[in-house]
Amino acid sequence: MWCTCEVLKGYRQFFPDRVLPDSSFIPLAASNSMLKMTAVIEPDNAARTLQLAQTLVPDIQHLYYFSDGSYADSYMRRKLLQSCKERDVPFTEILFERNHADSVARVVAGLAEKSVVVTNGIPVSKDIRVPVLTLRDVLYQSRIPVGGYFAPVAAYADKTAEAVLHFLETDGKAEIPYTMVSDTAFYLNRTALMHAGLRSAVKNLPDAVERNIPPPFLVRHIREVSVAVLLVIVMVFAVFRIVYSRRYRHKLNLLFERYKTLYNEYEVVYENMPVGLMLFDVYGNLLKHNSEADIFFEKFAYSQSALFHLFDFEILDEEMQEALFNNELVSRLIHLSSCCYRMQCCVIADEETGDNHVLVIVIDNTEIEKERRAKEQISNVLNFAMNKAAIGVAEYNLMDGHGFATDAWYDTLALPSATSNLLQAHQCLVSDDREKLERYLEHVRYGASHLFLDNLEMRTPEGESHYLRYLIQPLEYAPDRRHIIVVEMVLPMDEQVTKQRELEAAMKRAQEADRFKNAFVANTKDEIRIPLEEIILCSQALAVSVGLDERNELNARIEAANNQILKLLNDIIDVSKVELNE
Repeated sequence: MWCTCEVLKGYRQFFPDRVLPDSSFIPLAASNSMLKMTAVIEPDNAARTLQLAQTLVPDIQHLYYFSDGSYADSYMRRKLLQSCKERDVPFTEILFERNHADSVARVVAGLAEKSVVVTNGIPVSKDIRVPVLTLRDVLYQSRIPVGGYFAPVAAYADKTAEAVLHFLETDGKAEIPYTMVSDTAFYLNRTALMHAGLRSAVKNLPDAVERNIPPPFLVRHIREVSVAVLLVIVMVFAVFRIVYSRRYRHKLNLLFERYKTLYNEYEVVYENMPVGLMLFDVYGNLLKHNSEADIFFEKFAYSQSALFHLFDFEILDEEMQEALFNNELVSRLIHLSSCCYRMQCCVIADEETGDNHVLVIVIDNTEIEKERRAKEQISNVLNFAMNKAAIGVAEYNLMDGHGFATDAWYDTLALPSATSNLLQAHQCLVSDDREKLERYLEHVRYGASHLFLDNLEMRTPEGESHYLRYLIQPLEYAPDRRHIIVVEMVLPMDEQVTKQRELEAAMKRAQEADRFKNAFVANTKDEIRIPLEEIILCSQALAVSVGLDERNELNARIEAANNQILKLLNDIIDVSKVELNE
């Protein structure tokens, strides 16, 4: 802005802290002459700043204005005073010297609560307890100021540059009285608002621009967080190692103690096991045995255990020896005079030497064999009784068809006794009865447990038809173990079915004869009624008649009616005899 010396003779009122030398002025030909000028101005900052103060502190009790007495501060003081009077807010101006910070600190310490401080560039201590607002763009610190309503310095510079450029382009011919600065808004210090707890109060403030935005917590404290995380990881790893090592040592100790206990128990079990244990080398020589094996040696007629050789033909034949060296389990039942032993042999590896040995387990099966023989005898007797009674019984697994059956069951169903899959027995039934039975078995596979009882028809390979009484009852349902056991009973019904059919035919013939008899009686009732009426009428007339001829005539008529009735009765008797014979 260019003007005469007389216009700026009071420049010290604008810049009291600066000294302009005479060389800074451009002399003009006449003191009263003026150059063209323009101004860059901004809206009323005072009113909007007071609005911001009341937003931050709704029940504000005082507004303090820190000033150094300059023309700019005095101008803003008048604007603030006018706005405070309009809004009924107490206003106080406090004068400071810009270079004396101590005086500012003393005044700050005595400010009243619920008050706001407004400055136009005066530096304020960080220890101030009330919000500090600014009227122009300043460098935002961590807590000072809280904010203000102004245009940034960059906006003034842009508008001034535009005005100068416009003057240069028009060669000074165009006149612009003033230029309004843009980008005027509420500029807020987020860090100060967060520290004072006032951020929520300005969240709905229009045209607010935040500055001094602190970085995220992790960014601000990345070093501390990294060190803390590293220490936590180290501590967790150290604790884990300590706990793991202690638990590992404790587990080793427990395992070692358990091993000693198991070894002692193994020795006790080995010596007192109710089965004989013998260890042979691959050549059949006895290496070790327990005390129970000595009983087997004695009963096997060996006075000394050293004389016992595994590969004797009376113990293991060549086929069993070959299977043994193919790493198969070999089992043999040895029958002696008064006892029975089961011998099981397998090849095992010695973990210490790495050599192969043969482990032989001898189990006393005397009692089991006795029970087996008793059960077999009972089964034979029962099988004989069922065969004589022609009752076939079978028990099999629906999952694979394996099971057992009596001879009568095979004979009744005309099956060979070597049939392995008992489910195939149902193929001999006629199609309708077979489908009925298969539907029932399918329901049993899904958990049904009701009884099946029905008369079914079968057809032999020779084409003969027979009738059977079928009874099936589920016994065990365990599909997870592939066990669905059913018991089946079959009874021949040919004779009963034949007799039943003959009885039904006889009943049908009797019913037909009864129908004929009823029809005969119905047809002859008129023929019987007429002679009866004749007899009754003649008898009544005979009782009152006195003439001999008349009485003879009546007797003749009665006799004729009697003969007619007798003839009809004979016919009825003949029909009844025929029905009785049928």
